[in-house]
Amino acid sequence: LQRHFRIVSLKEGIARMQTGELDGDYAALSFDDGDASIRQAIGILEGEGVPATFFLNSYFQETGMVDWTRILPQLNEEKRASVFAVLRDTGDSGEYWRTLDELYAMPVEIPGGQFCAFDFLEKIDPELFDIGLHGHRHERHSMMSDEEQARNLDKNVECLKRFRNYQPIFAAPYGRPQDINAATKRICKEKDLTLLMAEGGVNTCATFGKESLVRRVAADGREIARLRARGFV
Repeated sequence: LQRHFRIVSLKEGIARMQTGELDGDYAALSFDDGDASIRQAIGILEGEGVPATFFLNSYFQETGMVDWTRILPQLNEEKRASVFAVLRDTGDSGEYWRTLDELYAMPVEIPGGQFCAFDFLEKIDPELFDIGLHGHRHERHSMMSDEEQARNLDKNVECLKRFRNYQPIFAAPYGRPQDINAATKRICKEKDLTLLMAEGGVNTCATFGKESLVRRVAADGREIARLRARGFV
């Protein structure tokens, strides 16, 4: 990345788009969920002096409980496939919440230590790293009512504003177009939050001004292939 881009913090990249000062090829790094693996990432980033933003689900951080993606591997292959298909792709909110409730009620044993504790995250370098919003729980906002979305974000903000490096940026869980709706965009605007999506990856001052959201590249082969096709990698 450092060979092809100038790496900046996400907040700087957003500020440059807001002011029309995106005068080259920039990249910003971000990590979702706040799981324990970011301890290793933080060590590497600190050694290289590279900034990053960490988007946290506050419910799992507060309670020590896990989200459904950690429960899923405990199921048999057939059940795992059917549950995954519903939770990731259904457009029926009733089916979504029934499936999610059933999953959380399953008597499965999950190893502890899945997430970085707030105490650890409070000690990371605030000049290098930022903390952003990822929803109180890792759930699709398009499956919520307007009121539920607002409460979810209010709780997330309440929990994370304790961090001195907190940034009002909301990375929508999963971040695909079907994971948010018009209410998500409206609520973010009302709460003065920058909305961050997962698909697309390439932003310009013009696209930011038109859409009022930021797109990023997910760490998977499909998104990397899109960048390569556009000559960015």
